[in-house]
Amino acid sequence: MTDDGPLLDSIWLTERRATTARQPGLTREQIVRAAVERLDADGLPALSMRKLAAQLDVAPMSLYWHVPTKDALLELALDAVSGEIRLPPEDDDWADRLRAIAGGLRKTVRAHPWTASVYGVMLNAGPEAMRVYDAFVGALEDSPLPREEIAPAANVLNNFIYGFIVNEMKWSQRVAAHGSTAEQVGTEVAEKFTAAYGDRFPRITRYLGLADAQDPDELFEYGLARVLRGLAAEHPS
Repeated sequence: MTDDGPLLDSIWLTERRATTARQPGLTREQIVRAAVERLDADGLPALSMRKLAAQLDVAPMSLYWHVPTKDALLELALDAVSGEIRLPPEDDDWADRLRAIAGGLRKTVRAHPWTASVYGVMLNAGPEAMRVYDAFVGALEDSPLPREEIAPAANVLNNFIYGFIVNEMKWSQRVAAHGSTAEQVGTEVAEKFTAAYGDRFPRITRYLGLADAQDPDELFEYGLARVLRGLAAEHPS
């Protein structure tokens, strides 16, 4: 992923001159599917156009007939996995719909851990992502919120959902890389923090490790319920 290109240089939003020639027997869908498989197996650093071409048994330049850049390929891959998210019926309760969408997002990131490093960096403006976000906004429109609060409420809810999921995945990846479990690390952190700061910060020590000891699913549901309850309040303080 490059940081020096135009901010809106997205494959979904930038008009590109159509290419008339195509590599025979190769499609964009095949390329994206192979990219997702490699990303799932080996992570973001393992993806390169050269390695992907070898996986597909084609010349590297053949990929560029279908995908202009590696960043564009990542956008396509990110949108492809967004297509796995199942949307709830629109006649369900608005809060239940938001819970279902949030749960679907979390399930998708867990199935494709590399997405935790891409969300918030790439624009994620593909049709599958927009399908999910449209349902997300539709649920908020059916909530007690006035229309002028839909956009800020969506941002607040997005920040909680993606913030929780990305932090959860990045921490679990780091813990796994050290051959430990979250429980082991949590216990060790609590012990070391208490030894170093127990007398200076007793309030922090009092609750240290309690959140980490909770089941991640329960913690996610707790936080989401709190946010939704706040959004539903008539006069939130």
